[in-house]
Amino acid sequence: MAPSLRHRLLMLFVLLVCLTSSCIVVAAEADAPLPIDPAIRIGTLANGVTYWVRPHATPPGKITLWMRVGTGSLNEEDGQEGLAHYLEHMAFKGTEHFPAGELISYFESIGLRFGQHQNAFTGFDQTTYTLSLPDTRPETLDKGLLYLADIASRMRLAAEDVDKERSVILEEKRARKGVQQRLTDKLFPELLPGSRAARRLPIGLEETIAHLQRDDFVAYYTTWYRPEKVTVLAVGDAPAEAMVEAITKNFASWTPAQAAPADKGTGIQPYDAVLPLVVTDPELTTSSVEALALRPRASMKTVADVRRQLLERLGVWMVNRRIEQRIREGTAPYQRANVSQGVFLGTTEELNAGAEAAPAAWTEALTGLITDVQRARLHGFADQELEMAKRATLATAEHMAQTESTQDAQMFIRAMNRAVSLGERPLSAAQQVELLRQLLPGITRAEVAATFAANFAPEHRDYVLSMPEQAGVAIPSREELRTVVETMLAQPVLPWQSQERPTALLATPPQPGTIVEQTHFAPLETTQVTLSNNVRVHYRFMDFKKGEVTVLITLAGLVMAPYAPWSSDRSRTGYRPPILRLRPRLPGSPPT
Repeated sequence: MAPSLRHRLLMLFVLLVCLTSSCIVVAAEADAPLPIDPAIRIGTLANGVTYWVRPHATPPGKITLWMRVGTGSLNEEDGQEGLAHYLEHMAFKGTEHFPAGELISYFESIGLRFGQHQNAFTGFDQTTYTLSLPDTRPETLDKGLLYLADIASRMRLAAEDVDKERSVILEEKRARKGVQQRLTDKLFPELLPGSRAARRLPIGLEETIAHLQRDDFVAYYTTWYRPEKVTVLAVGDAPAEAMVEAITKNFASWTPAQAAPADKGTGIQPYDAVLPLVVTDPELTTSSVEALALRPRASMKTVADVRRQLLERLGVWMVNRRIEQRIREGTAPYQRANVSQGVFLGTTEELNAGAEAAPAAWTEALTGLITDVQRARLHGFADQELEMAKRATLATAEHMAQTESTQDAQMFIRAMNRAVSLGERPLSAAQQVELLRQLLPGITRAEVAATFAANFAPEHRDYVLSMPEQAGVAIPSREELRTVVETMLAQPVLPWQSQERPTALLATPPQPGTIVEQTHFAPLETTQVTLSNNVRVHYRFMDFKKGEVTVLITLAGLVMAPYAPWSSDRSRTGYRPPILRLRPRLPGSPPT
């Protein structure tokens, strides 16, 4: 055999072995558990209290503390509706080490402002207390954690304080009776029929709040505020060891008599048919149409789970990009629209398509929305679209990795709290980039198309129309809405016509100008430049946000808003339909 032929055969054999080994490694890694962000220290005390601690120096010299209690309105009994949120308020009415009237004054004495640095929020499945410490001195950290430990097991819950706070709770509920709350009250029983979640909005029922007594609070408090349901989150400019030591000091002695009972289930079931809903409100100014499906949430624990999620997100990204293009070109029959996937209550996933239009244009908006979804379902995506989606996904992750050190502590602690709620493993930005680089090249157009087609099938969905009550705007019946949906689904849909991606922003680059004047303003550390075309430029160098440039252009009184990075769970238009806000937020709650 000729040497060159032997060499080629040897090289081919080596290549096949390498390819086979690579497939074996990828297959083996697919079921491997995801790594954990090495910057986060996770531990559990002997009594069951869990802590997640992350050293982070932005902002410098400060520590953010959250205490998540894994119970909320879902665990309320009949006749207790609103108690979990009411109890959250009682935490500020006095504890063993912070008597009533002294708590707020103490924290104000060290530079904190109630509502800004010290707050809380209640949801269906958690009650979380937040505290931002002004410095990292051991005594400040110890005092902050003592306060949180007091909330966990040593609230005063005086009968007179319960009565005094009642009017505050009722006024808060009345203040929330705006259009969004009214729509929520109307839609929840319809969207979540027969479920416990539909009957347990965190704000509660006015008639229940009016009659709750101290014994009701003590019963809920002693039942659900237990060590194994508490997670202390700490992110700040201090060593992990110091934060863990302070947490241990303040929480390790808590030993309740018995373990907490099992959480009560949501009772949410997937839809088994097409369900049309029509709701109206006099304060609405536009019509919105939604197509919502619910299903049990899949876990996110392995590399294979991440790959599955990538298949879903890439499809959503491409459809939202098409929607944005239609709006930009003026061919869309809606003002705003998007498709999205999200998590509700940790156990349920929502898959939604929604659009907003002028009050009387709901039929056209719904028709256009169904067309957009069905076009992707029936005809899939172009190779060019998928490559753009992959590049954008990786670029976003790389940007997060580059700027991670300058991100605010609040971003990390929110992400940590979300991971705790979902039972997920927290990944660092670098770990996410590595996973994407490993997984994205092997994802095919056929896989993404098949995933989107299955996830956004038109059957087993609630089709919801929200409309204003306006003169001259006809309100359709539910059956009329069903007819529009069924008629549109029976229509043929043409494939998407992809456009060639431009290779340059401008066909002919402009001729560069010159600088005719330049001055420096020392107090603001800015440089002002006047160009030859009379354009003025104001520039300041800042490295607080690594790898970012912010540009604001003012034109004769008009302002072009700086570019806002797009997030995968919302449309590029920034629109999120009203019914997607299935998790009602109370004052002080963090953005989702």
